[in-house]
Amino acid sequence: MDWLGTITLRGMELLSTLFVLAVGFTALAILVMWIIDRVQTKDSVRHNFPVMGRFRYLFGHLGEFFRQYFYAMDREEMPFNRAERDWIYKSVHGGNNTAPFGSTRNLLVPGTPIFAPASFATLEDDAEEAPPVVFGPYTAQPYEARSLINVSGMSFGALSAPAVRALSHGAAKAGCWLNTGEGGLSPYHLEGGADIVFQIGTAKYGVRDAAGGLSDERLKALGAEPRVKMFEIKLSQGAKVMYARDEAHREELTKKEFNARGKIEVSRFKGLGEMLPGQLKETTMDPAKRTLLRVQIVGEDATGSAIDSLMGNKPEERFRFIQERAEFAEDLDI
Repeated sequence: MDWLGTITLRGMELLSTLFVLAVGFTALAILVMWIIDRVQTKDSVRHNFPVMGRFRYLFGHLGEFFRQYFYAMDREEMPFNRAERDWIYKSVHGGNNTAPFGSTRNLLVPGTPIFAPASFATLEDDAEEAPPVVFGPYTAQPYEARSLINVSGMSFGALSAPAVRALSHGAAKAGCWLNTGEGGLSPYHLEGGADIVFQIGTAKYGVRDAAGGLSDERLKALGAEPRVKMFEIKLSQGAKVMYARDEAHREELTKKEFNARGKIEVSRFKGLGEMLPGQLKETTMDPAKRTLLRVQIVGEDATGSAIDSLMGNKPEERFRFIQERAEFAEDLDI
């Protein structure tokens, strides 16, 4: 083991020599900088405080980065603060750019708009009508909106008849318009008598003919409806929509069609009843695209018993089934 001690000793000697050299060179460099700073006459700070005066410019240069990452709040910097930059970075890389509840904006600055509910209803004598907003002032039939706050687009397929009825009557009472969303115009939208903004969905949804082209007759019919005040065009980002029959097929499409890159949103249909007419037309109703899979029932008696237990009128059977098999459940989609 003498060789190990010899190597260790030589290593220590080498490290000691390097340390002494480093200290010596550092002291020499400080001495040279002290002489240079003391002799020069262009910078009074370095002349009066040799060597130490150099840190003023170093810290001034590094201060920008320290303030950006350690000291500055999310909305303090100009012209673009950290919150705005983070939003841009997430959007560029396809990340989630939505913000949670709350705000990091300073709401105490004079002039900051704040929408707050009133504790008590405003009296008519104290209320002030909002100035109308005119759309298309140079057109043959300009639309004068009476309200600044309106009902945004929600398609009929995402709601229901009672919900659309309620929105229609509520919008009429509030004096605001009702946006139809991309689901088209239904009688329930017109029932309340509110002003209607018809949304033309992606792929001309709502105003296309049987061949998928733009229907002039449909546009004229909608424009002739007195309660339809404006048309809104929904712009799409060119999203690609694919349909997968199972998880393996979805993984195959992700790698083949999307190159496993970018932001991919997955929606699941539990049955045909959840699909819109356009989606049914593109899948189940299209003989060229639909896939027919054979379902073979093995053991009709056992199958019938299972169906009676799970879908019959005896809830205790379903409760017992869940109790016995709950530990095997994975990746539930409820």
